[in-house]
Amino acid sequence: EITFLDVGKGDSAFLEFPRGGTMLIDGGDALGPDMGRLIVSRFLASKGINKIDVVAATHPHTDHVGGLAAVLKNFKVRYFIDNGDYEDNPLYKKCRHILAQKKIKRFVVRDNEAIEGFKGADLFVLNPPPEKFQDKNDNSLVIKLTHGKFSVLFCADIKEEAAKGLLAR
Repeated sequence: EITFLDVGKGDSAFLEFPRGGTMLIDGGDALGPDMGRLIVSRFLASKGINKIDVVAATHPHTDHVGGLAAVLKNFKVRYFIDNGDYEDNPLYKKCRHILAQKKIKRFVVRDNEAIEGFKGADLFVLNPPPEKFQDKNDNSLVIKLTHGKFSVLFCADIKEEAAKGLLAR
């Protein structure tokens, strides 16, 4: 089950896998209203969820990672994955601080890697490539989820250059 959360500007999707396991992709912004607290955390709590297996930050812009600080702080998170880019903004720094403080394992993932541990579904990272783009949006994680004959592509904020690379493959 995939739930796309309305976090205003930015993205947030929560995945529940057929044989157990959960994943949150992005958490919206927190520069104005904290979408991680107001929307994402409330949604998770309403479902009785207190543990998330994987939190993925597609890229470190505030409209994607800002809301993740509240989630990282208030929920048990097993793993955190991102694209390895660094952003000098307070919301991204807060996320990195909480990761260190709570000793959450962080993995940098790249093109052609699988995200394992979710039986009954396949997750593949299709972007960013080893040679990064100049535009940080084009370096966003692109994750493909396949379950049987169903598949969905989470593209974050990639633009033309990254999209051309994906289409060529």
